[in-house]
Amino acid sequence: MDPARRSPFLFLLLSLIYSISLYSLPGSSNAQLLGENGSGSASGSGGGLREDFDPVIVQGPTSQAVVVEESIELFCFANYTDTIEWLKDGSIVSSSMTVVAVETEDDDVLQSILSFNASLTDSGEYVCNASNRFGHVLSNTATVTILHPANITVSPSGQVIINETDDVILTCQGFGVPLPSLTWLSNETMLGSGGGPLGFSILTNVSDEVEITVSTGLDSQGRAVTLSLLTLFSVMKAEEDITYTCNGDNGVVNDIGAISSLSVSLIIQVPPSVSVNGRRTVLGVVGESVTLSFNITNDDPRVTTNGLQWIFTNLEGSTDITGSNIDGFTFSGDLLTLSIIGVSHSNEGNYTLIARNPAGSAESTVSLEVEAGPVIIDAPASQQVLTGQDVLLNCTSASEPLHSVVWFFNSSTEIVRYNATTRDFFLISNNKYIFEDPSSPTYGSLTIRNASLADAGQYTCVVSNIHMTQSAYASLRVQLPPNVNISSFPLSGIYGDTASFTCTVRAFPTPTVTWIINGSIINPATDPGASVSFSMPETDTSVSVLTLSSLTLDDNGGYQCHAVNDLAERVEALSESFNFSVFHPPNVTTLEPREIIINQTQPANFTCQAYGIPTPSINWINVSSGLIVQPVTGLIDIMETLLPPTTLQSVLVFSNGLKTDESIYTCIGINNITNIIQSPEQDNITLLVQGNV
Repeated sequence: MDPARRSPFLFLLLSLIYSISLYSLPGSSNAQLLGENGSGSASGSGGGLREDFDPVIVQGPTSQAVVVEESIELFCFANYTDTIEWLKDGSIVSSSMTVVAVETEDDDVLQSILSFNASLTDSGEYVCNASNRFGHVLSNTATVTILHPANITVSPSGQVIINETDDVILTCQGFGVPLPSLTWLSNETMLGSGGGPLGFSILTNVSDEVEITVSTGLDSQGRAVTLSLLTLFSVMKAEEDITYTCNGDNGVVNDIGAISSLSVSLIIQVPPSVSVNGRRTVLGVVGESVTLSFNITNDDPRVTTNGLQWIFTNLEGSTDITGSNIDGFTFSGDLLTLSIIGVSHSNEGNYTLIARNPAGSAESTVSLEVEAGPVIIDAPASQQVLTGQDVLLNCTSASEPLHSVVWFFNSSTEIVRYNATTRDFFLISNNKYIFEDPSSPTYGSLTIRNASLADAGQYTCVVSNIHMTQSAYASLRVQLPPNVNISSFPLSGIYGDTASFTCTVRAFPTPTVTWIINGSIINPATDPGASVSFSMPETDTSVSVLTLSSLTLDDNGGYQCHAVNDLAERVEALSESFNFSVFHPPNVTTLEPREIIINQTQPANFTCQAYGIPTPSINWINVSSGLIVQPVTGLIDIMETLLPPTTLQSVLVFSNGLKTDESIYTCIGINNITNIIQSPEQDNITLLVQGNV
């Protein structure tokens, strides 16, 4: 049994010895209290014999071990002394202790009692000192040991807040006399014990997660204490259910309310785990909506919205967009989801959610890659061109990934097809079309070479990728500049007759055709003798017919056909000039006199005028003979004079009229119209010759 547990029995034994000695001393049964003081000494009444001999210690104090706050008494019996004083560790005891002198039946024996309530400072070596005038004598040494039950403190105490995976050190400090041993329990399971009677050591390998070290040290009051450090390595959340208890024990009965057992529980905070809800790379399409979402797990305490932060990072840097009211950005109430409405390329980048709680922080990133369905940047434009020109139809588009292109003519005929995925390429004609492939900045554009009327129509460009299909179309109108040809043109016409002129114009769109005479436009509205008819036997062919009825001399002149159309540009064409002549049949007038009577050998003259175009010739016909009159020298002469503009005057002269000249004469006007001799007009005259032959 250790001394601490033996102390109550020791105390009883000492008390018994004291009682026996008291009654065995001379006159002890009649002991009398002589006095008490607080000076650490006691004096007797001063009997005569006490001063005649040197003082003698009859019985000195005995060693004791008592628990703090209990009462203790030390006894000392001495002969031949008037004064007994008490010393502790060589010094007079504290005035707080009580010293009592008691007379016994033997006048030579003086008893001194030292009493006090035990405190830790009262432990020490006690002796009593008996003295008289002859000298003094010291008693034996009594060792007083003040016991203290184990009293512990734990730091940190109560509920300890730590972060998961952190290490935590729990310090248990045990004070007591004797020094206590300290034991750590995990719930009801002992982890390790040390200190006090068990000795001091480092308890390692309690487990991979636990280490206990035991040592001695001094507390804040300079008292020796047992220290036991419980180290928990990399604490996990599951250990929150464990209570760690430190027990102190030194074998001393605890009647003073000392704390011998303390428990510590752990509140283990767990930093959040952040994960992307879905793919870590999200594909967005321009103009559409996209949702970026995160999950937060294992967080203890829970992450609040105040602990969330959104960071957007692109080539321009990083921006805090938490709860931002950026156009198109909408955050969920818990800030775990961001919806972007109307995605654009400016939204492309990394979106990082940082979650924080008292245990720490975590983050996760989702990348937004923005692709686009094709957007036609430079759409084909409707055009009007002249035949023979090259036509560029743009269809430049932006997309991601690269788009395919197909061109259609009039919705059904596939001209070109380029598949951006397989790189398959089809072109209906290399001679007619040029297609810009992806290596060109104008990828998708189509050139039509040497445009003809057959190329006129609607062209549709269709661009597509996995996200979208877009199309644009343009109309092509091809202008065929007028080509004028007077296909039917009489060179002449007969005055009063009708003449028709035909002009064939090849042109598109339909031209405006006019007729010109001598540089002036013929206007049927103001010229009642002119009319124009128009027909289109073919799309690109127009026929204009000018009809002149009741030809007059005003219809003479140079005729041209004029055509103009306007599409890509205003283009005029003028035919070469053709001369048209209006011929007039001879108009014969016989001047008076139309009948002449002469005598033979007398002269006679007849005058005939013939007008016509061309200028007619005049023949004089002797009706009787039916012959053309021929000049006869000295007898008959024909004198012709041209009168402007186209009149021929013929004078038939009979110089010496003869009876044989008597006849009816006819003046005939003749002109040649397109190799056709027209029937002449005639006006008869008569010559009568009197006298005998």
